[in-house]
Amino acid sequence: MSEKKIIVAKNAGFCFGVKRAVEMVENLLKEKKEIYVIGDLVHNNQVIETLAKKGLKTVEKLDEIPDGVTMIIRSHGAP
Repeated sequence: MSEKKIIVAKNAGFCFGVKRAVEMVENLLKEKKEIYVIGDLVHNNQVIETLAKKGLKTVEKLDEIPDGVTMIIRSHGAP
């Protein structure tokens, strides 16, 4: 079997938009106990789980969000 080599790009990691979205939510969660979003904020299960532990609530429909709470709309929008 031949030896395989993994090359990591110089700028590996989140794109600018994902990094910005995660930072914005983390900063908001420092001020609020919970924040709601319709659908996943980003396409990364580990990030979603980490944010959920900090208070991000992911729902599927607008009517699942209680009145008077903070809600964000993800970059991809919401139906």
